[in-house]
Amino acid sequence: MNRIRKALEEEKVTLCDEALSHALEQREKTLRDRESEIIVARDSGRFEGRAEAKIEMARKMLAANMPLEKIQLFTGLSQGEIASL
Repeated sequence: MNRIRKALEEEKVTLCDEALSHALEQREKTLRDRESEIIVARDSGRFEGRAEAKIEMARKMLAANMPLEKIQLFTGLSQGEIASL
C-alpha cells in the first residue's frame, strides 16, 4: 500500500511538472509571436515610408519635367505608377 501511495505521489509530481513545462512553453511561444508581430509591424512601416518617399520624389521630378525613363530609373516605379501621379 505504501508503494502505491508513493507511486501516485510521484505521478502527481510528474503531472504537475509536465503541466508547468507545457504552460512555460506556451508562454514562450506567445512572447515569440508578439515579438514577431512587432518586428513585422516595424518593418512594414519602413516599407510604407520608403514607398511614400519614392512617390514624392517622382512627383517632384515630374514637376521638373524630367524624362519618364529617368524617373523610372531613380525611383524604381513603373510607368503606370508614375502616370497615376
